[in-house]
Amino acid sequence: MSQVSALRTRLRDIVRDLELERDRLRELRDAIHLPPAATSPEDDDEEPDPLLEIKTVIECGLHDCLEPLLRDLLAAVDDQAKSDG
Repeated sequence: MSQVSALRTRLRDIVRDLELERDRLRELRDAIHLPPAATSPEDDDEEPDPLLEIKTVIECGLHDCLEPLLRDLLAAVDDQAKSDG
């Protein structure tokens, strides 16, 4: 097995693991039930609702970091496979 082929295999395994973690984060996010007050506009002096803060961090992390990373890693593996094909 060439080094490139071995790297592709490892990368696909890592992507699979990251997809599982993404799914776990989605499940956790979906399990957070916010009280009505947590979703209403807040005064600047009030502390943010901890549930809302956790849910927001998960949503932003998925949207801004994990999903683009997964997309780029898969594209890199697929692009390389096509160029070798």
